[in-house]
Amino acid sequence: SILHGPPGTGKTTSLIAFIGRAVSRGEKLLVCAPSNAAVDLLVTGCAGRGWPVVRIGHPMRLDEAVLQWGLDAQVEKDPSFKQVKALRKRADAAWKEANRFHRNFGSEERAARTHSRREARSLESEAADLESYIAERLVRDAAVICCTLAGAADALVARVQFDWVVMDESGQAMQPGALIAMRLAKKLILAGD
Repeated sequence: SILHGPPGTGKTTSLIAFIGRAVSRGEKLLVCAPSNAAVDLLVTGCAGRGWPVVRIGHPMRLDEAVLQWGLDAQVEKDPSFKQVKALRKRADAAWKEANRFHRNFGSEERAARTHSRREARSLESEAADLESYIAERLVRDAAVICCTLAGAADALVARVQFDWVVMDESGQAMQPGALIAMRLAKKLILAGD
């Protein structure tokens, strides 16, 4: 579907109304736009209505008003993230233990340092895996995923099967960027002037 109209005619408002209907039907949507500002406006509209939304993107690029719906913020709020912090704390302690030894030391100290380094790497890897799992679960469970067109290439997003791709400000989208998002669902709504 194509929703065309001059600026200020209610295209984004219409998209948000459609998103609400799709969410109520249990459908999964990828909502995107070429710019972070346009995506953040859509996030605000969706989150303001209480729909489960996740904003994909680097936290430095997100508007302060939508940071709480960013993936990084939601991962940190997840109850399982306490385990990630505990694993990282243990890894830091193992690195400190490994770096405690200086140049002149014997075979026992060398073995202890090797063990501490191995343990630190293992703990860091386990923390990263758990954090990735949390992020993947959040993206999988959210009804609405919002990102820029380039953000639709994110591995977490690309693994999800969407019912709809909703693209706002599609008149400003470059065709290669639009194709990144368009390939993720069989049904597409383009809105723009």
